[in-house]
Amino acid sequence: MSEKQHSSVLLNLILKYKKYAIIITLISVISIVISYVSPLINAKLIDVGILGKQVPKLLLFLVSLSVIRLIDFIFEYINSLCTLTFNYKLKKDISNRLIDYMINKKETRTGEADKLLREEVSNFIMFFTSNVPQLVFSIIKVLFAVIMMFYIQ
Repeated sequence: MSEKQHSSVLLNLILKYKKYAIIITLISVISIVISYVSPLINAKLIDVGILGKQVPKLLLFLVSLSVIRLIDFIFEYINSLCTLTFNYKLKKDISNRLIDYMINKKETRTGEADKLLREEVSNFIMFFTSNVPQLVFSIIKVLFAVIMMFYIQ
């Protein structure tokens, strides 16, 4: 199989599981927003609630912060489920393709090919589930930092 064919197979697999890619990316974005909103709520909690001695606003900020933390926890749980499901389905799909390939080619030496393919699948999954969301996270983090810089000034 040539490098172009490898690329097309991987692209087809990514497109097949685009729902998981979108969910993982959206959860990363929501996590970034939460990580930037939490310190703002903490600052308001201290400035208005504690230093201003306004108990109702203090309670409001505490409840808001608790709800945001709960939402963050729920999204992290959903992200974990999506990542595990994605890993399982992708490995299953590639294993089925390998079996079909070996049957069609009437290949008897499947051990080495199976091992190499599983290593490539593991590397691809690791890249897709950690590096891509991390890249999106970094880009959005820079954008939020610029927005916060203009907001503060």
